[in-house]
Amino acid sequence: MKILIWNCRRTGNNTFKRNLRELLRAHKPEILVLMETKVTFSSFGNFFNNLGFSASTVVDPIGRMGEIWLLWDTAHVNVHTSSVSNQYIHATIHKEDYEEWVLSAVYASPNPVTREIFWEELERTATNMNQAWLVAGDFNNFTDHSERRSFTPNHNFTRAQRFRERINNCNLIDLGSVGPRLTWTNNRQGLANTMERLDRAMSNAQWRTLFFLEGTVRTLPRTYSDHSPLVVFTQGKLKLNTDGCSRGDPGQSHYGGLLRDEVGSWVWGFQGYLGHCTSLEVEIWGIYRGLTIIMQKGMSNITIERDFQAAMDLIRDGAASSSPFRAIVEDANFFLNRCQCSIQHVPREGNQSANALANLEANQQEHLIYLEDPPSSILSLLITDMVHASVNSRRD
Repeated sequence: MKILIWNCRRTGNNTFKRNLRELLRAHKPEILVLMETKVTFSSFGNFFNNLGFSASTVVDPIGRMGEIWLLWDTAHVNVHTSSVSNQYIHATIHKEDYEEWVLSAVYASPNPVTREIFWEELERTATNMNQAWLVAGDFNNFTDHSERRSFTPNHNFTRAQRFRERINNCNLIDLGSVGPRLTWTNNRQGLANTMERLDRAMSNAQWRTLFFLEGTVRTLPRTYSDHSPLVVFTQGKLKLNTDGCSRGDPGQSHYGGLLRDEVGSWVWGFQGYLGHCTSLEVEIWGIYRGLTIIMQKGMSNITIERDFQAAMDLIRDGAASSSPFRAIVEDANFFLNRCQCSIQHVPREGNQSANALANLEANQQEHLIYLEDPPSSILSLLITDMVHASVNSRRD
C-alpha cells in the first residue's frame, strides 16, 4: 500500500494539477492526503474522480484554520472516518489481505496555542488506541537542531523538547525517511534561507511490526510547494543499482550507484573516484560504497542489482585468502548480511542509470559524492526505467 502526503500550499491552479498528476502517475498511491489547500473541495468538480479518487473526507478552510483532504481509491481500499477536527482526520483503513488499521492525517496549526490543543486530543486518542496506528502529516515543529538549517539562530529549545515529549506520550515511533531530510523551506535566498523537517510519519509499535518491516517513507523533492511530499510505502521493495567504469584494465576508475523505489523513482545516488585500478576492483567498490550508505542510513532489506557477475560472486561467496580484494570483500559481505540485503544479477540494459553515473564525470576526483537529486543528464534513463518498472508490476 502507498500513501501520498503533501502540504501543497494552495490548490486549484493548473500548475498544482499538473504537479499532482505527475506525482500520482509516478507513485500510484491508494490514499492521498493534501493540506493547506486554500480552496474548497467542491471547487474541483470531478477532477479527483477522474484521477481515480472517488471517495473523500474533507476539512475545508475556515479562515486560516483547517484544510485537510483525505482521498482514497475505492477500487483498492476502503476508509471509514471516525473523527474530524481542523487539525486532523482519524480514519480506519480496510484493504483486502491486510489487517485493519488507523490513519491519523495531521495538519498541526502553526499557532503554538492551537497546536497544543491538537496534542492534547492526540494523547487522549493514543490512550485508547488498541489498533495499528499511523500518524502522518505536517506537524509544524521539529525535534532538535539536526532538523533545522538556518543562519538565523533559534534558541527555542523548550519547543523542540516539548514536541519530543508529546511524541513519547503518544507512544509513537518516528519512521524516518529516505531522500532529502529537511521537508520545508522559506524559499529565501542566501543567508536568509531556513529549512526544517516539519513533515513526518510516525506509528505505534503494532503498525510498524505489521506493515513497515519491508516498508519505507520517502521524502520527495520539492516542486510546486515549499513542502516536500512524503510517500509511505508499507511493503515497497527498494533496489540499489551500482556500476564501475575503468578506462583501461587497469586504468583510471570511477563508480556510481542509485537507490530507487519499486516504480523506479530516484531516492538517492552516489558517485566517486577510485584512482588507478582494475575493472573488477572498481565494481567491488561500487557495491561497497552503496552498502556503507545503506548502513549509515539504518536501512535494510534492499535488493542490490549488478551486471558484473564476478564482483557479485566475490561479495556473496567471499574472496580467497591470497586475493588482493579480501579486506574490501569481507567488509562488503559484512554490510550485506548486517543490513539483510540481497544481491542479484541484471542484464546490462537494466543497469544503464548506474552506468551513466559511473561515467558522468570523467575528470572529477572526489572519493565519494552523495546525490540527493538525479543529475539532469540521466533523467531520460530514469524515466525509461520507471516505465519498465510499471510494466513489470502490472504483469506481476
